[in-house]
Amino acid sequence: MIYKKDQQHTVLIDTHVQAPISADWFTADYWHQQQAVTGTALGRETTYFVKHEAQHWVLRHYYRGGFIEKLIKDHYFYFGTQYCRSIAEFQLLHKMVQLNLPVPKPVAAHVEKKGIVYKAGLIIEQLHGYQDLSVWLKQGSLSKEAWRTIGKTIALFHLHRIDHVDLNLKNILWNGKKAYLIDFDRCKQRPWHGSWQKKNLTRLKRSFYKEQQKSAQLHWQPVHFSILMAAYQTHLN
Repeated sequence: MIYKKDQQHTVLIDTHVQAPISADWFTADYWHQQQAVTGTALGRETTYFVKHEAQHWVLRHYYRGGFIEKLIKDHYFYFGTQYCRSIAEFQLLHKMVQLNLPVPKPVAAHVEKKGIVYKAGLIIEQLHGYQDLSVWLKQGSLSKEAWRTIGKTIALFHLHRIDHVDLNLKNILWNGKKAYLIDFDRCKQRPWHGSWQKKNLTRLKRSFYKEQQKSAQLHWQPVHFSILMAAYQTHLN
């Protein structure tokens, strides 16, 4: 990992990246000026898909959620670079890639410090041919084998003690054969003991019900989660 730092900006770059990444690369305006925005995705805010030479990346800015976002949209209190959300997520992604876990490779992380607060951004590699489960399930149902594969994938992360605090169907990408997990903001590698594994799975199950309430076209039933859980338990043991 390579650090580029001045009084206001810190950029952390993965050693495999061959690009002169600087702070302005973490703004949508930069990529629009380069005519390199290839697409967008709407979540809490807009995520940008960008192209640099032959490389396809995802640019994400960090935004607050919940009630506080009405007061402080994208600023966080600064307690040191190592505690900044983009740096922490980058380092966790780097560790998971080394563990051969199915996650997108990190490209670079950015911190812009302003007094006692900071803004943050992250660039990761784009996964081609993958869509989140909400997209797949609106198009049709998944096979039993697909649900088993997803269950085994989640178990693999738990076996490596990865606590995904926002595990939901939109953070599981599927290409018809393989599952990837994304969005590891605030996630950590934890000791095995505790209830975090159960909390991950409870949150995932709840997300299916919430999405089903939003869309009557979601091809999902509770039995599918049971198949996922059976595979999860088998792989865990």
